[in-house]
Amino acid sequence: MIKGLLERKIRLFCVVGQYAEGWEDAMDWLCVDLHDLEEQFVTTTAHCDETIEEVIDFAVQFHATTNSKLEILYL
Repeated sequence: MIKGLLERKIRLFCVVGQYAEGWEDAMDWLCVDLHDLEEQFVTTTAHCDETIEEVIDFAVQFHATTNSKLEILYL
């Protein structure tokens, strides 16, 4: 799943919930492993103690400055 997100050229990866830090670490390590293959930077954030609404607000503000679309995935 994470590799598929990278293939779609995402710019921000926010994760909410109990396992947020693990997902964030996985994305970070995958980006490091793939760094030599292509130049793509992904901002990653883990939000263990925040509500989904707070994280969506954060993402909306981030995307407003980058002029890209926001997509929310629930797993």
